[in-house]
Amino acid sequence: MTLVVDGAGRPEPVRLRLIRDRYLALLREKASPLLNDPGVVDQLVAQADRMITDAADALGMACHPPAGTGDHHLDASGRIGVTRAASGIHPAQSLQAAALLFQAAFPVLADLTGTGDIAGQLTVATVLNQTIMSHMAVAGEFYIAFLLERLHQTEVAQRQEISLELHDVVASAIALAAQNLDLHDAYRATDPDLAQQKLTVAKQAIGRATSAVRALAARTREDVEGNGFEHALDELLSAGGINHQLALRGRIDELPPAYREQLLL
Repeated sequence: MTLVVDGAGRPEPVRLRLIRDRYLALLREKASPLLNDPGVVDQLVAQADRMITDAADALGMACHPPAGTGDHHLDASGRIGVTRAASGIHPAQSLQAAALLFQAAFPVLADLTGTGDIAGQLTVATVLNQTIMSHMAVAGEFYIAFLLERLHQTEVAQRQEISLELHDVVASAIALAAQNLDLHDAYRATDPDLAQQKLTVAKQAIGRATSAVRALAARTREDVEGNGFEHALDELLSAGGINHQLALRGRIDELPPAYREQLLL
């Protein structure tokens, strides 16, 4: 590939710049949300450069990555997967971007091979597709790993929350009930009125413990898919003995079930 000098005085292949410009133009044409974050755009361009230089090298064009991209290409794709997962970018947007990169790069790389026959173009298409997919596979693996780790952390936090509530509310109420039942037995013969007071306190404590257990059971049992999010939230608040009046805005029931479950919890 012929080299030109970029704005920072660094050499880069002129056709690489052409592909990059076409790629960004296609993304703008599709109004890709990947262009909304400058940091994501920088990663997007760097990843595209890596993919094209990898494909060009595989086709024997001896193209080298621009300055500043010395880290291992697939490692960089892994970091991109993590960034996109953390930014809430849907995988469909990444797949669309990959298709647009193929659309931008294929004509240029096919022209550089100097072969106009079907077999030569098929070779370019195959190599380019394999290169893009190998990077996408690594990014996808890290994307999923990040989400699974976040899900694990959420589940741990939920278990800790339930455990804390069991300890602070349920266990404390049961301990108070047990203490007052013992006092009831102690005072029953000598002071019946005081013994009755202790029994009343014990019953109240048991009632609080029962309500707390029911609320916890409702929190883990309610299903947003059955009768909808509003019904599930209403049942949850009622089980907790909370006086409430719901006024939901937005189409929450159109969210994926996993999002609604997390919102309910």
